[in-house]
Amino acid sequence: MLIPLHGIASRHDLPLPFSFVVTGAALALVLSFVVLFLAWRSPRFVAPGGVTLGALGRAVDSPVLRWTARLVILTVYLWAGLALLAGPDLLTNPIFGFIFVWMWVGVVPLSIALGPFWRETNPLRTIHLGLCALARVDLDQGLARLGRRVGVWPAAAALFASAGWN
Repeated sequence: MLIPLHGIASRHDLPLPFSFVVTGAALALVLSFVVLFLAWRSPRFVAPGGVTLGALGRAVDSPVLRWTARLVILTVYLWAGLALLAGPDLLTNPIFGFIFVWMWVGVVPLSIALGPFWRETNPLRTIHLGLCALARVDLDQGLARLGRRVGVWPAAAALFASAGWN
């Protein structure tokens, strides 16, 4: 008999009704955003610390390397999306390895070694940068200014909405 070492085997093994679990997850998400909104009014990590790397730092921060990394990561995500949408519905589908190995294990060591790796290579940001370049929109200005009161509520609403997807 195999005992799952990470959580549970499936949602049917939950010791609570599934609706309680989903409601609890949604409440935890909303509560965390409310606490962040009320308790974190100003940036706390304005200036990153660390040691200057000289030539190595300039090489890693070069626009050529950044765009190369962005395009490689975008290609990998497109491949993963293709595997998800058109691949076989089997455990041998590479999407499972991609999610668990890359997203859970790969991004953290890269971020420790290289800094904000995900912020620089996020495929959605890459697409956004490309669309802004095509439309000749200034990244700092954007198409429209949201009011200060809007704050983090669009992100909270999107996460809340996605918590209900099964």
